[in-house]
Amino acid sequence: SSIRVSWTIENKGDQRQWITPWVRNDLRDSDSIRIDLPSLDGLLVPKKEAYYPAARNWVALTNTQTRDCVYMVAHADHTHAQLVLHTDGDLPNAVQTAFVPRILNPGEAWTTIYRLNVVRGLEHVDFASEEIAMQLNYENGQLTALFAAVRPMDNVHIEARIIAENKRVWRLPRKRFEVSPSRLARCTYEWEPPGDGVYEFLAQLSFGETPIAL
Repeated sequence: SSIRVSWTIENKGDQRQWITPWVRNDLRDSDSIRIDLPSLDGLLVPKKEAYYPAARNWVALTNTQTRDCVYMVAHADHTHAQLVLHTDGDLPNAVQTAFVPRILNPGEAWTTIYRLNVVRGLEHVDFASEEIAMQLNYENGQLTALFAAVRPMDNVHIEARIIAENKRVWRLPRKRFEVSPSRLARCTYEWEPPGDGVYEFLAQLSFGETPIAL
């Protein structure tokens, strides 16, 4: 499912007002919850309460046992940080998306739009957009991209490449898939890294030859 939320704060008084808006999402079964948080140093799975700068405009919370995932996609220009919280148990299981603080003059208003999505079948999230969430796995020479969607998407093509730290590029075969809220899509590539290190996975999705703006 997917919920699109439009939120407006208006100053109807006669004085300037300082606002610090935020939205909180949490999953209560803390022993099974994983939080995936993009950062400038890659994907984080935070283990402690803290503010983390928002390097991207999404955050995901996944129950790793039931494979239910709640993720939020916010307005990139409005998002300031993600506050990771414990609500019970030992592991963090709540995130507050903090928007950029601002001053509203009398008569001014601020509006943001964000989307709250629920998908099933993933154990973690490596990329999220308003339409899809994706999980990347690597094992025994196989790289797998697993897609979960909030709406049916047919005749989707993916063109992907891998980039090493030394800028070497592997262009992966073009693949086609279909995905819907009740059916995951899986794209598997035969690929062996030449050694330990950080590798980037970059991809373009398209309907036939028309790129999808995620």
